[in-house]
Amino acid sequence: MTRRRTSIAKITLTCCVLATGCSTNPPTAPDLPAALLARNGPPVAIAVVPARYAPESNLAVWADNSGSGAAQGAMDGMVAGLRAIPSALMLSWGTLAALVLVPALPLIGLVGGAFGGTQAAIPPETAAAIENIVKALLDELRVSESTARGVAASIEETGVLRGEVLVDEGPTAAAVTPDYRALAVRGFGAVIEVRVRRVVFTRQGRGADPNLALVVTAEARLFDVATGKLISSRHFAYQSPTYESSRWAQDAGNLVGTEFGRAQAVLGERIVESLLLGAEWSPLSRAGPLRNIDVCALPPTAPASVNFITLRPSETIADARSPILAWETFPLAPWVEADSRLGKAENVRYELRIWEASDRRFLGELVYERSDLLSPNHRLESELKPATQYFWSVRARYAVGGLPQATRWSAAQEPVFVPTGELISAAAESRMERDEVRSSPCAARNGFGKDISWTPCRCLDFIPAANYYRFWTP
Repeated sequence: MTRRRTSIAKITLTCCVLATGCSTNPPTAPDLPAALLARNGPPVAIAVVPARYAPESNLAVWADNSGSGAAQGAMDGMVAGLRAIPSALMLSWGTLAALVLVPALPLIGLVGGAFGGTQAAIPPETAAAIENIVKALLDELRVSESTARGVAASIEETGVLRGEVLVDEGPTAAAVTPDYRALAVRGFGAVIEVRVRRVVFTRQGRGADPNLALVVTAEARLFDVATGKLISSRHFAYQSPTYESSRWAQDAGNLVGTEFGRAQAVLGERIVESLLLGAEWSPLSRAGPLRNIDVCALPPTAPASVNFITLRPSETIADARSPILAWETFPLAPWVEADSRLGKAENVRYELRIWEASDRRFLGELVYERSDLLSPNHRLESELKPATQYFWSVRARYAVGGLPQATRWSAAQEPVFVPTGELISAAAESRMERDEVRSSPCAARNGFGKDISWTPCRCLDFIPAANYYRFWTP
């Protein structure tokens, strides 16, 4: 009877997802090598091996001539024309105008975009400055190695696993897969292989100083060293906020370094969440005074007046400069109904992070961080700046059957994130689960409009600043 009730709960939850998007499956246990499942005594060591070859890049895509601008403009215009077809059909369906206008829309957009694009090329000196900065940074950072160190640091935070970076053990080319079985003799129970695959800039907007976003994609593979078997593999992607192209070239490339660092930290932590801690995608929950806001993972309960959509301070003022932040207790009842395993969660701890907003839109400096919180609330132990906007997030760490697990970092479902073409391509890459190659849920998307799946809850490996919880200090 109990099993039947559990099955009914799972079916009901699944139908709810398909019909209304009101929830998603709760966190699930990942596939793990035998040494991690049967560990006893001290923390099991996991070797983190970075790829030893450079990632792909598109640093020479910004030509300084009108031909390149025309090509880019033509593509943008044609896409805009295609997206306009549904609206045109609604306005002129059944009329002669439909027969003439609708087929011509892509061509009109292509020609118009190409003409406008001749005036939209980035100045050659700006393009050259960005290219030189990024090339130097790639040589200095060795991005796969830096990301691997972020993975190792996140492994250490579990307290029951130990991460160690082995620089000389990784693949020397994309087609190479080293034999990691020899690492079992050295005391390692598993291997996570890390490759930064692409580092590219994508352009959004027109003009001589268009917005550029940095997109970094990586691949991580988990191996059982005892058998040499590949356990799981997945691609990950990070997209930075967009900034004017000239800003990327200022201050000796400080912005480039900052976003590279953030990409590597986010991807390193996300790899551990996905491969080791069961935090693949995030369940939806309801939040807000009217319980009408969808959020990923743990909903906030204070500040109670938090508004996720607007930035008006009158609607998001905290009660003090050292406010109490509070959230729902893990696990939420619907999660347990969908997966009774979560009812056995033990050693629940919470982690809290607060960032100061930069320009009121971007994630700035991490100014406050706490871990091992026992209660679903926390009064800040130091004062924040007055009349300042802050972003914040929380997640739960716990264990089921002795295995460390975690939720994803909490965020709001809205506003919908608009991905670049590069991010769409990266997310559509296949991933492996339980010996089956599956596509990311982001691969299925609506080509003529915004897809609500582009949120931190469903398919993003990072949280856009606009989706973090936020408040203003008085």
